[in-house]
Amino acid sequence: MTENRRHERYAMSLEVEVSHVESGKTTLSTKDISDGGIFLYMPNQLRPAIGTVMHLKLRGLLAGEEPPTVKVKVVRTTDEGIGLQFIPED
Repeated sequence: MTENRRHERYAMSLEVEVSHVESGKTTLSTKDISDGGIFLYMPNQLRPAIGTVMHLKLRGLLAGEEPPTVKVKVVRTTDEGIGLQFIPED
């Protein structure tokens, strides 16, 4: 299978907090990250539908500082989890 990626992916395990109006907040782990998005492991959970917009915050990276929250959109789902695309702020 040929992959047509715009951004190179980097395998990285980070803890993130994902929040959504309907489902609340949950803490998940990343599989990989790129300039365009992030993949989160989401085993044994009900995955949000493609197109769902949520907020994501990286945890534990900045000592003493509150990490920024970014807007993301679900663009794919797999048996492992969900692929999220970063949405630029207006």
